[in-house]
Amino acid sequence: RAKDFANEQGYPLLVVNSNIMSIQKIKFKSVHTQRNCAVVLALQKLFSVYYYASGLKLNDFKIDDKDTAYYDVFTLNMLSTDNVVFYSGGLSYSRLQKTKLLTEYQPSYRYLNVCWREDNNCGICPKCVRTQVTLDFLGKLDIYKEVFNLKKYRVHRHYNIAQIIYHSKNNVMFKDIKEYGDKNGIEYSKIIVTAHIIKFYLVNLVKRAVPQVIKTHLKKKLKQLRNR
Repeated sequence: RAKDFANEQGYPLLVVNSNIMSIQKIKFKSVHTQRNCAVVLALQKLFSVYYYASGLKLNDFKIDDKDTAYYDVFTLNMLSTDNVVFYSGGLSYSRLQKTKLLTEYQPSYRYLNVCWREDNNCGICPKCVRTQVTLDFLGKLDIYKEVFNLKKYRVHRHYNIAQIIYHSKNNVMFKDIKEYGDKNGIEYSKIIVTAHIIKFYLVNLVKRAVPQVIKTHLKKKLKQLRNR
């Protein structure tokens, strides 16, 4: 998809593959800023300035070991060299505001790819769910029919909205979407959504009760099943 977009728009495309995930087995979210910038540093003769897309607004800053987006506005400069300077791009916009701006860019209707699981948007990972619900609430979901399975989304719409509400207490991106929906009177069945939220709470309680050894064993078994 990136190659098709680059060819259509006349942009040069540089593709980099790495085996770092097999060597440094750390969750990507906790080091994404450093890893992505490392690619630029390895090729710094090609760049003088690099804008790294901000994940959050400055007023959402905090030191968080799970996601560098909360604080990379202050660490990006530390990665700069005499050859290349890193800046945090779009720092004054929330993720919802960025998505709203993106809907004015027509090529995104065919090339938007937000998924962190698959080459194409899977529609079920947290990032896909967050983006689809945002587009839904903005009234722009239909124009992205080429990049998302809208039939599948609508079947599971209440489940997806429930995920947004459930995670809104601990995640500012989900919180922004929930508040936008509340403010603009987005319609959905509160009974169905509440039922899903209760299920999420119960599942989470069970997960906490299960010993880590059993969790690890089950993950290995699931991985083996997927690879068959």
